[in-house]
This record gives sequence, C-alpha cells and structure tokens, in this order.
Amino acid sequence: MKPDAVVISEVDGVRQAKITLQHGKTPLFVAGQEIVAPSDYQTWIAKVSQSPDVEQRVLGQSLEARNIPAMTIKAPGTQPREQIVLIGRQHPPEITGALALFPFVETLLSDEPVAIRFRKRFETIVVPILNPDGVVRGHWRHSTGHKDLNRDWGPFTQPETRLMGHLLEEIAAAPARDLRLFIDFHSTQKDVFYTIPDDYPTNPPLFIKNWLARLSAAMPDYAIHRDANHNLDQPNSKNHVYGKYRVPTVTFEIGDETDRPLIARIGREAALAMMDELLATEPDLTAK
Repeated sequence: MKPDAVVISEVDGVRQAKITLQHGKTPLFVAGQEIVAPSDYQTWIAKVSQSPDVEQRVLGQSLEARNIPAMTIKAPGTQPREQIVLIGRQHPPEITGALALFPFVETLLSDEPVAIRFRKRFETIVVPILNPDGVVRGHWRHSTGHKDLNRDWGPFTQPETRLMGHLLEEIAAAPARDLRLFIDFHSTQKDVFYTIPDDYPTNPPLFIKNWLARLSAAMPDYAIHRDANHNLDQPNSKNHVYGKYRVPTVTFEIGDETDRPLIARIGREAALAMMDELLATEPDLTAK
C-alpha cells in the first residue's frame, strides 16, 4: 500500500482513517481484526475432537442453511447431571471473544487434574459460532435476518436464537440434567465481565463473585473489571437465561486491542478458576 493511500483526520475529537485501495481480479479482504471464518472453527473443532471426551454434533442451521456446530465435553461413559453452556460469536466482528473461547475450551479438555475431575462431574456444551451467516457476510452485529441476535433472547424470532432456546429447554425438561452456568463470549472496547448482581439468587449461590475472586488471585498482575448492572433490561442471553433458569450468567468480554498472548492466558486461567469454583460447590441432587 502506498503511503498516501491512508489519510488520517479528526472529526469532533475522534480520529478516523480514509483508505484508498486498488485491486484487480484477486479477491481482497478488508478487516479490522483477524479473520476467523466458519472453516477455522471446523479446523479447531476437528483438532479438539481428537479427545475421547468430545462429541461433535450440529445444533441446527442458520437462516441461510449453514450448519451451527456444537460440542459436548464430558468423561467417556458418564452422564453428568450438571450442565455448563458456552456460546460465542453472536456478533460477527467480535474476534477477541473467540480468541478467548478457544483456550478456555482447550483448558477444559487438558490433562490438568482439575480438568479431569471436572469432566467426570460436569457436562459442557459449546456452541462456538452462533451467527455463521453474519460472519461470512461481514455483518457488524446482525444476522442475515437483520436482527442483533443478542437482543433476540426471549422473542426468539431468529432460527439461531430459537436453537439456543430449545437447547436450554431440553436441559430444563430432562429429569437428570440441571443447568449450572451459562457464559457468552464477546468483544468490546475493554476486558470486562458483564454479570448479574450478587444479590440476585442463583444456584450455585454467589458463583460469579467467587469465580472472579479466584481468577484475580491467579492473575494478580491483571485487573478484573466487572459490571453487574449492565443492560439488565435488555433481551440478551445473560438476562434471559438468568431470568428463566436462575443460574449464574456472564457475558465474557475481551477488549478489541487486548494483547493476544494475554487473551490466551485469560482464557486458560478463567477456565481453571471456573472449574475450581464449580468443583467446590455441592452437587445439586434435588429431584425436579
């Protein structure tokens, strides 16, 4: 790119750039972050599925009939009652959330003693890319159905969110399954955990407070930012899942410019702290 192809200006105190590009017949991709496409998820899922503790499946299809992949993680031969649900990529450009989800899941599958014990007691369901249409088409926040999926929890007007609604209802309806935690991975301007307030009753109780305290202890050089009052009235995943199932829910946000090695560390340490805290809770054996 020629030096004069980029012109930096400032409007109302906000810096912006105008980029002039020339291209021929070869496709040219312009992206503000790394490109993590559905094919990259397929490669990653194939890699982690070499573990005998992973079962692949297709949750369903998007509006444009793209497969929405899912994975189940548990020790072979077990049928854990306690269920964890992780989702990602509701918003297409939020790459750093994906970069945290990958090491988070890989840590759940590691040979760490805590991970081995965790997989025997808990089943984790991972839906890493809920909006493949938006990712492929380069949408900012919306799906092909022109809807911000993370404002469609409850209404469930879109096939992608309906699939998640059905998944959670299946868990709730099963006599031998209990939802214990829901985490939604995203990106924003800074690292922050959007949570429900501590005075909201959950099962397990005060999990979020205790989990983040463990994470802070494991990463004393990293400041944990938590916002327990963010958008509590919106029909997003965090609010809907808490409101209906009364379990701890978290929107796990990673900053767009967070150092990439640090993201990997956050993902790993957050997973270790989560497993430690959940294993420290008493199993919920109450019959439904």
